Amino acid sequence: MVDLGFTNEIAKIASTDLFKRDGRENELQTGLFVGRPFYLDYDRAHLLVADSWKMRAKGLPQGSFLLAYYENEPDVSGALLLRVLRACYGLERKSRRNADSTVVLVPS
Repeated sequence: MVDLGFTNEIAKIASTDLFKRDGRENELQTGLFVGRPFYLDYDRAHLLVADSWKMRAKGLPQGSFLLAYYENEPDVSGALLLRVLRACYGLERKSRRNADSTVVLVPS
């Protein structure tokens, strides 16, 4: 027997409008902005993340999910579900000093 509270919670999550926008600033209401992708293919994405964005979101725990929205055309809506695998510091650099923080993600 399935708990009715659990069923109601799943129904609530499933009915969430992922593309709902704020009426004043036209910003997406699904969460906080944490970074911009600089590499994306079918099995990997790299995201440039500023510390201030990451701190405002209270971190990006390994294994967590992110939504990556396509926003280049006003009449096209699309999003990718990404999963955080690990943090990388300066992909091309030997030194971690002053390296940009990136997050390696995998499409789910």
